[in-house]
Amino acid sequence: MSDLDFLKNFDFWAVVIAFIALLWTIITSVIQLKINKQQKIINQNLIKSEGQAILISQIIKLDRYWKIFIVNNGKGKASNINIIYDKEELVTKGIHIMNKTPRKYPDLETGQNIEIVVFTEEWHQSQFTIEIAWDDIETNNTKYQVLEFSES
Repeated sequence: MSDLDFLKNFDFWAVVIAFIALLWTIITSVIQLKINKQQKIINQNLIKSEGQAILISQIIKLDRYWKIFIVNNGKGKASNINIIYDKEELVTKGIHIMNKTPRKYPDLETGQNIEIVVFTEEWHQSQFTIEIAWDDIETNNTKYQVLEFSES
């Protein structure tokens, strides 16, 4: 009998194939667990992003004034909406914000909007900014949007 007779043995090959199959199963199981964890994280992020408040500003220039529409296009509620500007600075630039409502708004549900009118005097400076800040309830973050006005 030679030293390589065990290679002709059926039981030996059955054990080798079983070992390879077991090793392959372990490797694919580990890879599948990693994929499942990543998919779970992706799904959580998608769910979180779908429920966010997304404020979109539309600015319409009409003669000597601008109309600003701030709309919540997201699926979540925006709260503590703050219109941030330095009133004295804007007045010295010949710019007046004529909103009938206060600078701070409690909540803005999906589809609701805020309208702000910005009136300019004839001699006004052509550039100014207004900042909007709001709390996104879904993500517990404060978000900001800067509106820059200029006449070209």
